[in-house]
Amino acid sequence: MFNKTEEPLDADDWLQTIENNLEVAGVEAAEKVLFATHYLSGPARAWWTSARAMNAGQMMTWEDFKLKFSKYHVPQGLIKKMRDEFRELKQGRMSVVEYRDMFLTLSRYAPDETDTNEKRKERFLNGLHDEMQTVNNHGGPPKPGSNNNNNRNTNSHHNNGNNPNSNTGPRTGSNAIPVTPKDKSTYYECGVVGHFSKECPKKLAKIAANTAAPANSAASQVEGTRTTTTDVFTT
Repeated sequence: MFNKTEEPLDADDWLQTIENNLEVAGVEAAEKVLFATHYLSGPARAWWTSARAMNAGQMMTWEDFKLKFSKYHVPQGLIKKMRDEFRELKQGRMSVVEYRDMFLTLSRYAPDETDTNEKRKERFLNGLHDEMQTVNNHGGPPKPGSNNNNNRNTNSHHNNGNNPNSNTGPRTGSNAIPVTPKDKSTYYECGVVGHFSKECPKKLAKIAANTAAPANSAASQVEGTRTTTTDVFTT
């Protein structure tokens, strides 16, 4: 039953639904308007009474009915307004899922801009945050510290005997450098004897745990974005 339009495309949804029902029921073309108008109520029924009177009481064709119904219940000004909202849609403070749902809702008002997967993908990605665009375009964010690791490996390579000024051989005689043993009587942060603070196993384990947590969170967000993007492009 159709009463009035709450959203601009409510009337269009009703038309598609009722037309499908008429086809399934095998209603003849000459009787479609009669059957369809039976499911109008309230303001929509008042509109139909007025429209029929203006048609001199004659039953209009189904195509004429759809045209008049859409023109009255789906104002073009509203359609244009919603289309403009779609074109300006950005993720902003929305989650990826919220952005996806809003994208799918508003895209109905701009069918010519989302009628292929390529158009839909481009428009969807343009509205995402910059970091999410990088994730979807390149398959994932760069690994933290990857450049630093390469630099460390390069520096290590240069320092392992390739520097003519370096002297890595053992020193003897007067050049010998005394080695001071670790103080076995000193307690460090963990309360265990025999190692420096930077070598503390508990401290290293804590650092490793803090490093893994953001990585796991980022991986979860990346996977969620990929899934959401796939949903939009296959809708």
